[in-house]
Amino acid sequence: PLHSERAASMKYSRDCDCDDFCTTCAAMYKLSIQCPEHVPELAVTSRHLEPMWPESAEIVPVHDASTAPSRAHLDGGERASILIAQRE
Repeated sequence: PLHSERAASMKYSRDCDCDDFCTTCAAMYKLSIQCPEHVPELAVTSRHLEPMWPESAEIVPVHDASTAPSRAHLDGGERASILIAQRE
């Protein structure tokens, strides 16, 4: 889940005049993480998402949103991240 105050001003991609995706109708992120062979487990979480466009930085995973419920007891005082994939 994502949160943004900017979302209300964005267009649906089907209603946008762009050819593919743009900052008016999309937020783009990338995951760039590798698990070394000697590490038995790796949790890929929402904290590993990196915005590809500056405008995407305004749209954050719910764990960073000020309106998200606090789950501080789960991760030592910070909001809990969202699990995307788990290597076991």
